Amino acid sequence: MVPDPDSTAPTKRLIVALSSFYYFWGAHQTRAAMSNFLNSALKEPCIAGVEIYYPYEELETLLASTSSDGAPALPAALSFLPAEITQEIFRLSHNSIHLAALYNLPREKDRWMARTLNEISAHLNICEFTIHPDDTLTERWKGILEELRPEISLSVENMDKNKNNFQSLEEFEALFDEVPNLKMTFDICHWLELGHSESSSELLSFLERHSSRISKVHFSVPSTTSPNYGEGELAECSHFLAHDSGHSISPSFFGAFSKDSYWVLEGLIPLNTPSSLLDEMRYLLKCV
Repeated sequence: MVPDPDSTAPTKRLIVALSSFYYFWGAHQTRAAMSNFLNSALKEPCIAGVEIYYPYEELETLLASTSSDGAPALPAALSFLPAEITQEIFRLSHNSIHLAALYNLPREKDRWMARTLNEISAHLNICEFTIHPDDTLTERWKGILEELRPEISLSVENMDKNKNNFQSLEEFEALFDEVPNLKMTFDICHWLELGHSESSSELLSFLERHSSRISKVHFSVPSTTSPNYGEGELAECSHFLAHDSGHSISPSFFGAFSKDSYWVLEGLIPLNTPSSLLDEMRYLLKCV
């Protein structure tokens, strides 16, 4: 078990991205192995919640399931999980949902999306939603936020090297100025893979100015020296666990965030070593 963090710090600050299992593992791990490990990981005292990726078309299924006697519906990619694990997931206090890029949703469905998020929040107490910004117009963000309940946090994520925009902090500065209620999910892996440093004065100054706008941190690194990933498809992914990656992340980066910040463990879990995620939890608890 992960040891309890220092008593002066919050005990539940980590969120596990379920994409670390079904998106990265795919056929590389058996469903039984994933179920067993997830069942164990959810019992760790530092875990506040999980982050779940839902395609827009599956939000209606999730919402409809809240009116039944059974557990709320996970995405189809996770539908094989036993009911007891699903129920355990939705008992956690700080779950969040990662939505698809907004360009996948016709603009005329913006009010439907806002209404659906409001109802999901009301039924399941999920108030954190992350979305990729892509080329979305600021007027569209404003329109959606005007429809959301005030307790809901909608955050946009800084993008990776394969995207055309919202890789720079300047773009977020402008977006924050134009859309005051919009939050940010800061992805350290995306930042590093662009060749930036996590301890650059540009980043630390940005985080200091906008600490209240950072809803959570996606935590992984873009490369690794760990032998656990082997060769081939897994080794070619870009999100790896940090603790044995060879990366030495500066304490100034961790210190730039509020002590109440939530950290989403998003790295690929190596083949046959699911305990690596527990090692990542220990590492991150020491850092934050």
